[in-house]
Amino acid sequence: MKISYIPYFLTIRKRGDFVDLLIMIVCIMGIWLWAEACKAPKSKPKPKDDPDKKTQEKFAVQILKKKTSPEEIAEKEGYDIEHIKQWVQEYTDYAVKYSFDAKKINAHIDSLTDDIAFLKQICREYIGDDWEEKTDYQNRTRNKYK
Repeated sequence: MKISYIPYFLTIRKRGDFVDLLIMIVCIMGIWLWAEACKAPKSKPKPKDDPDKKTQEKFAVQILKKKTSPEEIAEKEGYDIEHIKQWVQEYTDYAVKYSFDAKKINAHIDSLTDDIAFLKQICREYIGDDWEEKTDYQNRTRNKYK
């Protein structure tokens, strides 16, 4: 009896055995490729959509006050870090623009406040002191500007 170091199923005995060996090698390669594909790192979850402006401003203020970092917010809330940095930039741009235009903006607000006071006075004169109740003024303005 001859002792061989090659496993019996790898030895080619007949013409059909070579095809069997080839099929077995292809199967082994397929299993190996499938196992490697399963080991591939999972992709990161898709970042959440951007929140509303108030939330963006809240995060921007926290970052500017050094209470937290963009990386922490991105990790905890699930937003894209580049978007968070963009929110901070937009907030600082707005703050700088406001600081340059503050007098003009405040003058416009004062003008609108004066106009509202004037219109209230006219309503009192022509409709009466209970004009707010007659026109349902409180409910109309609240619903319109929520």
